[in-house]
Amino acid sequence: MTCTHRTVIARRAAWFGLCAGGVALFPATVTGAMAAGRTVSATAASTAARISNFSPKQGPQGVHVTITGRNLAPAKFVTFGGIDAKFKVKSSRVIVAIAPANGSGLITVVTSDAGTVSTNTTFVVTTPKHT
Repeated sequence: MTCTHRTVIARRAAWFGLCAGGVALFPATVTGAMAAGRTVSATAASTAARISNFSPKQGPQGVHVTITGRNLAPAKFVTFGGIDAKFKVKSSRVIVAIAPANGSGLITVVTSDAGTVSTNTTFVVTTPKHT
């Protein structure tokens, strides 16, 4: 993944960037003097995690949500709206997670190798209709 403008953020003796138009944090390779918050040109490692889709977009607590993308493994955490979710990594491109109660919001995957990535749209936990 290569973007031309990134905001560089200092994180524990390493530089990370946020790609314009996206929400994925990635290790950035930069040259020259840097200041946190400065927008620079940088290139992300090709191993940056990315979410390309998730389905369904809404459902009740407990629904299985398939998250697809790249470099999603090894996943350490999956959250829905900041709430931890149970999940199973099917491959580096597919994770199946169980939507938690009160989990409306962005879906975030934290990997041990490829960084942290969130969806650009929210998942909505619906209330089951009782008849």
